[in-house]
Amino acid sequence: MRRTNHSSRFIEQFSGESIPRVPLAELCSVFIDGNWIEAKDQSDSGYRLVQTGNVGVCEYIDKEEHSRYVSEETFKRLNCSEIHSGDILFSRLPDPIGRCCIIPNDFQKAITAVDCTITRLKDICLSEYLMIYTTTAMYSEQIKKCITGTTRQRISRGNLAKIAVPLPEIREQQAFVCLVKQADKSKFNGFKSRFIEMFGGIQNGRKWPLKKLSEIGHLVNGYAFKSALYSNEGFSVIRIANVQKGYIDNSDRAYYPVSFEKEFKDSILQKGDILISLTGNVGRVGVITDKHLPAALNQRVQGLRLRKGIPMSNDFLFCVLNLDEFESLCIENASGSAQLNLSTIWVRNFQIICPPFDKQREFTQFANQADKSKYLS
Repeated sequence: MRRTNHSSRFIEQFSGESIPRVPLAELCSVFIDGNWIEAKDQSDSGYRLVQTGNVGVCEYIDKEEHSRYVSEETFKRLNCSEIHSGDILFSRLPDPIGRCCIIPNDFQKAITAVDCTITRLKDICLSEYLMIYTTTAMYSEQIKKCITGTTRQRISRGNLAKIAVPLPEIREQQAFVCLVKQADKSKFNGFKSRFIEMFGGIQNGRKWPLKKLSEIGHLVNGYAFKSALYSNEGFSVIRIANVQKGYIDNSDRAYYPVSFEKEFKDSILQKGDILISLTGNVGRVGVITDKHLPAALNQRVQGLRLRKGIPMSNDFLFCVLNLDEFESLCIENASGSAQLNLSTIWVRNFQIICPPFDKQREFTQFANQADKSKYLS
């Protein structure tokens, strides 16, 4: 991420008085510090201890060879707070102070150290948007004013909570994130360029036949689950919050009793089903794997199950729908301002190219070899 380019573009678009400024803590449903873990509390296995050294600038740094852990027993004894995929960790220590990263998908059981602040955003702010903001001068100048300490400088959680974040409407956040992704050549051009080189675009009907999504796949509709009936076991309910860019976040599960299976039988998911978010972060696409099952689909998420005999592979369809071009079209065609809503009719009628199998296979092989954290996240 090239900080100066994004910073100037961000300031130009969101520094005006018409954009409300919201304290960071108010954007979060969770805003807490990690746990105080001493050397005597550590073990060789259990919950991974994520430390400030793992928090890069908008990048999680694994450092697996230096991993530390706490046991299940210690986790319970110290009443530790578990971190999950999609959480944002802010380091309150140098260098630089206030840097942050998103916890990767499919993350192992983990906690974090006391000098990291765990944040879990509400639906009013996109994680990617907040990441971009933290690379701007608007953010760093506020951080500098709040730094304390002489021998070891830091920012307190209380001061971090007060950092003002420009908060445009979700539609504007999504559009800006797409713009930055398209501009960041080092991150996205390999995947996107190969697709354009081979196919021209996802709706390039001049060279390849076009098919509606309703022709390609059987559409699985969500069920209106009653939150009062959620339980600790049964069918995992896949909700809007679970559908992330390129994957299904399995960390925050809700379950529905098997005894109600007949009621939602048409919303039961299968391995390989592709899911498209219809509300809020519209156009995000994930795929169901064995680890998610048994599962059923909640409302405002559209399921797509490839029809038998259709000349398209599930991998190719998933890759195409994960292109920024599809997400941008979803945003453009959604309604609403405070919260975007995408029509199921629009999704059903959306057309994509259907090239020969050998071309599909060539592209998906490239995509599978590519770094998915670069191109699909």
